[in-house]
Amino acid sequence: MDASKIIKSHEAKYKPVDVHRIVPVEIDAGLLTAVDGNLLSDTFKDNLPIETLLKENTRDITQLLVNELFSLPTTVTQEGVLATLPDPKHTIPREKPVPKDVPLTRWEKFAKLKGINKKKKDRMVYDDATGELRPSWGYKGMNKKEESEWLIPIKSTSFGDNSVDVRKDLASKRKENIEKNNKRKQRNVEEAYPKAAKAKLDAAKSKQLAATNDRAAKKKQLKQSIVLSKVSTASMGKFDKKLEGEPKLRRAKQKLPSVTRSAADERDANKAIISKLF
Repeated sequence: MDASKIIKSHEAKYKPVDVHRIVPVEIDAGLLTAVDGNLLSDTFKDNLPIETLLKENTRDITQLLVNELFSLPTTVTQEGVLATLPDPKHTIPREKPVPKDVPLTRWEKFAKLKGINKKKKDRMVYDDATGELRPSWGYKGMNKKEESEWLIPIKSTSFGDNSVDVRKDLASKRKENIEKNNKRKQRNVEEAYPKAAKAKLDAAKSKQLAATNDRAAKKKQLKQSIVLSKVSTASMGKFDKKLEGEPKLRRAKQKLPSVTRSAADERDANKAIISKLF
């Protein structure tokens, strides 16, 4: 059986592995990058469409990069055969600036000074009294164990004082401790990030100022509505009931005709009344 025809048909089906370029292609295996400085007109002589030229050129450059990867030292692992990439030849600039060191909070400085290592506490702890696992905090938490006991010792000074509620005092003390810890945490964050704390404070002030301006505008609008409602009555608000903080109304003075007018003015006034009647 002649195998030359089979080999030729196989070679015609697949592209060759060996690729030749006039200008050598610069390959950086550390970055998995290949840079080709050849012109397309020098590489392909045939009058092919630009899309075909780019596709063929990309295939050849990729083949050279793959050839370079297969020449690297390899190690066999459970995932398969892995190649050890060399150090990159090119230095790529960072997209974003180098992150700054996060400043330590007051507690982190103290822990570092004393050599305290942070340990994650378990959510569930063992209760010796009941022999069950209970959460450290939250619903039926161990931090509320003393409040739920059926017998709570009190101080001798509280004997006979019926106004003392021990369970209520314990609950309020626990809430005060939580509030105190939250304030300390907020203080530590503000000390570590003064710019962020200042920005947050400025945002709160601007929000409060906007609310104050809105409240003043609503107050002014309400006063105008009160004035309009007063002058809409027959007495122009003169006999209406006064409200607390109600603005004073400025009524226009009514111009009454003079009593001592001349006969000519009297005649003209009477003529005007008669003309209105007829």
